Amino acid sequence: MALHDKESNMDSDIITLSDGYELTNDELHEWYQELDALRDSGDINMFGAPRWLMDSFDLGRVAAREIFAMWTKQFDPHESIHND
Repeated sequence: MALHDKESNMDSDIITLSDGYELTNDELHEWYQELDALRDSGDINMFGAPRWLMDSFDLGRVAAREIFAMWTKQFDPHESIHND
């Protein structure tokens, strides 16, 4: 994850991505819901999701990739082992 301030990842109200794009935890949750819906639809291979975010919501490349990377961490089996 390429956050400007990695310490503020999910613990603060504002998340600043490496390109300066700022979003709140609530907004990040909304992006996660969009990505969940896209995954559930089966319309595309999820490796294409950053491009889909860029095209569908006019996000920049860096922001789309970082949002996607944060979303994918919930599926990392090693991540859940360390968080339990």
